[in-house]
Amino acid sequence: MIAAAEAGADVVDVAIDSMSGLTSQPSMGAVCMALEQTKLGTGIRYADIQALNLYWSQVRQLYGCFEANVRASDSSVFEHEMPGGQYTNLMVSCSLAFFAWMCADSCWHSSKLHSLDWEHNGLV
Repeated sequence: MIAAAEAGADVVDVAIDSMSGLTSQPSMGAVCMALEQTKLGTGIRYADIQALNLYWSQVRQLYGCFEANVRASDSSVFEHEMPGGQYTNLMVSCSLAFFAWMCADSCWHSSKLHSLDWEHNGLV
């Protein structure tokens, strides 16, 4: 983002600190503070960023149960170039598909178990 600003970009995409990182945009606070002492300073006050960050960190806790459980960055994004939202949606879909497969597999085994002739095979 800093290189983009140095190259003349009028706007760069950042996220408030509590929502940034992992599959999201870089931290607004970090980018603004990195640019603050340069000719590219944003003029956004650190106190204002922190006030927004405090609010959104509280809101994020309310939606924690919907997060995709991504715990760390994954540099493979440079190879597959998948956007962050698509990456986390795919993770959830894959986990649900795996869960569905496990359920189907369990049901199949369960049906085979129930179809055994327990008395005939000396299992009772």
